[in-house]
Amino acid sequence: MPQSINTGPSLKREIAKQRPVQIFVFMKLSLSGSSLGILILINLGTVLGLSGIDLILPYIPNFKEVFPGSSPADAQWIIAFYVLGTSAGLLLFSFLSDRFDAIRLFSASLLCFAAISLLCIFSTHIYELVAYRFLQGISSSGAAVLAPGLIRGFFSSQGAMRAVSIMGSIESMVPAFAPLAGAYLADQFGWESSFLLTAISSLIVSLFLFTLQRKTGNTAKQKTIDSKKRTYKELFTNFLFLRYALSHVGVLGGLLIFVFSAPNLIVTYKKGAIDSFILLQILSVFTFFTFAQTSSYFVKKFGSEAVIVAGTTFASLSAVLFLVGAFFRLDDPVYLICYFVPINIGLGLRGGTGFVSALIAAGDNDARGSAFMILAVTLLSGGITGILSPFLEQGLGPIAIAMSLVVFPSMALVLIRKEIVVPTTG
Repeated sequence: MPQSINTGPSLKREIAKQRPVQIFVFMKLSLSGSSLGILILINLGTVLGLSGIDLILPYIPNFKEVFPGSSPADAQWIIAFYVLGTSAGLLLFSFLSDRFDAIRLFSASLLCFAAISLLCIFSTHIYELVAYRFLQGISSSGAAVLAPGLIRGFFSSQGAMRAVSIMGSIESMVPAFAPLAGAYLADQFGWESSFLLTAISSLIVSLFLFTLQRKTGNTAKQKTIDSKKRTYKELFTNFLFLRYALSHVGVLGGLLIFVFSAPNLIVTYKKGAIDSFILLQILSVFTFFTFAQTSSYFVKKFGSEAVIVAGTTFASLSAVLFLVGAFFRLDDPVYLICYFVPINIGLGLRGGTGFVSALIAAGDNDARGSAFMILAVTLLSGGITGILSPFLEQGLGPIAIAMSLVVFPSMALVLIRKEIVVPTTG
């Protein structure tokens, strides 16, 4: 397996005291060159999976011209089926991860992702592309399932939490910059270029990952001896877990419902420019990133429960603003930015804390807890995006209603006072 770092008590204390930027110093000092390379490649593979949506997002309104006879609603399925494929892939890779070498499975998923990305280029009908996107989503989910466990193999306790947090911050920039790259590639080289870039990049990462894995040795297969004792039934009867998990799913799902529908809303039905969507994405991700970095300060000062409540309140404010804007037909891009910023503040504040609180509440069932939250978010956002696609011509109203239906229950959940789970933060 990849060379493990020393996880004795002294090193755990040292890692716990490190600031986020300093963790990379520990990574470099504590890991061999090959192991550090694997860790970087894992992060790159995860970023590629995330970019599968955002690279193509700016071009969604134009697919009706690429495939004559298709409608804007048909084009919306290109996003919805990728997300639904990701949902199916989460279940598939959760099953496979107990039976195969994790790094090899990760590498194989990237190889499949590259091959299917290449197939997308040769689509002759929009429904053919939609089918390929479903398969592409399945292959992309290998990273989401396998990356956290692989990272935990390099770190222990606080170190792993910090490493995941930092890599999550890097990945959070994907929605800001991937649409910019996708728009440029489509304008200069055509819509196929985004899929070609994804295919080539995934192939390179897969080959390097497989090569480095052979140098560091085989990774141990995950043990399933105790897994029979931990079931989803146990998880779903744990109210404290459900409180944190479902409120996290509602806030993140509400945000993604708008993001996935916004390009068609702005360009096709509001006759705006895709630049407005890109600007919206940049501002929103910058807001999220800023508040995500300051979240630990607020947790130390006010406690994790207060931060989760505050973050969910900001998300609910966004839902209210979207409803008001839809009612008064204030749906120009400048208004959309104003409505969208609060939910990004909210997710930045409560995202990491809420997610970790849910995992702590799950106890030894944290692996299933993590898989459930990712699956719930992808099913919720992908399913609702598909349902909304025929109704986007009616403007902001359907999106505002859908966001409210998932965000407001999150607010109700966090207002139910139960035992507080306090994640350790450095």
